[in-house]
Amino acid sequence: MSYSKILLIADEARRSIGEFCNTECHAYCCRKGYLILNAVQVDLVTQNKCLELTKSGSLKVLENGNYSLFLGDESCPSLSEGKCLIHQNQKRPDACKQFPLFLVDYRIKLSQRCMAVRIGKFYPFISTLIKLGCTLEKNDFNDFGYESFFKLEKHEKRALT
Repeated sequence: MSYSKILLIADEARRSIGEFCNTECHAYCCRKGYLILNAVQVDLVTQNKCLELTKSGSLKVLENGNYSLFLGDESCPSLSEGKCLIHQNQKRPDACKQFPLFLVDYRIKLSQRCMAVRIGKFYPFISTLIKLGCTLEKNDFNDFGYESFFKLEKHEKRALT
């Protein structure tokens, strides 16, 4: 199976939770944590409020020239009434484009901050990706029982052969 097919499935998985994000979790991922931005993305994401966010301590310049935007006291400046103002913009950060399913080569990482991940909405997609040769990385991102589902599937297949 081609890697482009795997990328399409990952994108489909991300799109599948759009309504859930708006109605159930209310874009929690855009209200907590940190976002690393490059010089192009910082103005886009902050809605040109760099100076204000720097003064408040929410935006800091990193040693490598990128920026760190803290989303703890307030939500992402691009979030308005639970909807992302830059969602369709191709220059938005990769972290925003890929959240909550990160695919690096054939390795899958799931964000523990995502409510859809926590309640198993990605299971059918992850199962398909694993069948296509991907691996679910064992880390803090995926401690919601996905591994036990996949172990059970493998055990059931062995029992049938």
